[in-house]
Amino acid sequence: MVNNILIIGITGNGKSALANTLSDTSNDNKFGEGNAAISQTKDSQKSDEFPWNEKSYRIIDNIGFGDTNNISEEDILLKIGEGIHSAKEGINQVLFVFGGRFGPEHAAAFNMFKGFISESGITKFTTLVRTNFSNFRNPEKCEADRQDLLKQNQELVEIISSCNGTIYVDNPPISAGTDERRAKLNKKKREDSRRIVLDHLAENCQKIYPFGEWNGIYVAVDNYIKEREKITESNSPTKEEELNKLKSEVTASIKLHLAKELPVAAIEYMKK
Repeated sequence: MVNNILIIGITGNGKSALANTLSDTSNDNKFGEGNAAISQTKDSQKSDEFPWNEKSYRIIDNIGFGDTNNISEEDILLKIGEGIHSAKEGINQVLFVFGGRFGPEHAAAFNMFKGFISESGITKFTTLVRTNFSNFRNPEKCEADRQDLLKQNQELVEIISSCNGTIYVDNPPISAGTDERRAKLNKKKREDSRRIVLDHLAENCQKIYPFGEWNGIYVAVDNYIKEREKITESNSPTKEEELNKLKSEVTASIKLHLAKELPVAAIEYMKK
């Protein structure tokens, strides 16, 4: 049985770097790490299965929830559906990635994620991951930072308290532009970060998030992908219109399934 790990976060916070680190794909940059404040993740991507502590894992990197300013509600719904389709078996844990201080933008992105997927039950299956933390190997420094986070504001206290812990990593670049000595040191940091996160997952994250409408969304998106391929390969003169209609139909289906899980307030939030 594979354990699916979904990674989300704001652009530029190390989401794709963490995905590469955990799946051990840093060398070929499978998840498209970028240094700019522009998302490199345009579609959901997933790794091959890999073992850790006699368990099997798969990493899924979705579009950042802070990347949604310039895309429509329909596109957001489709991305959520595609993320669910990437993990037919369900999600075992969500890693919510943030770099630096946990600011208002992170709280807004976290609450958007929680609102889109379901009620607060998802937070019990969510681990906060602070990236770019140079002292990540020092338990005392990590604990001091956790306590400092809890002093910021009540909203952050509630977010942290609702989640399955906060862990610290550092995934610095090992690209060709990095000098050999630095690349070697950075690679060791990534290896240590990988161990910290995967050990946490092995110990704490073996249950599947009980999202009742998961299979319905999976089937809707699976049918959409098959029909989209047929239309794309056809010579129909109305191909563009057919694709747009198909997209509207699947996003309406996704929204309907989500509506069965989401409170009315969250649905209204999605319309904003």
